Amino acid sequence: SADITIIGRNESAANSILSQLGSSPKFLRADVSLLSEIRDVTKKINKVDILILTQGILTMAGRTPTKENIDNKLALHYYG
Repeated sequence: SADITIIGRNESAANSILSQLGSSPKFLRADVSLLSEIRDVTKKINKVDILILTQGILTMAGRTPTKENIDNKLALHYYG
């Protein structure tokens, strides 16, 4: 059986997905548009076999800086 972990900002949204999965999935709260939170959450994960990324929504509005002054789309697509 697989160990499944969802990383995201919204635990209630993740729980609707987690409740449909077998085994014992878990949720880790992090905003993956922030490098500091990526560093913190990756310390809690020992091994990754498959990685699926989704930003949820794509904005067409130019540069949208994060709290760390990195463009949000770049942070999610490249660093996240």
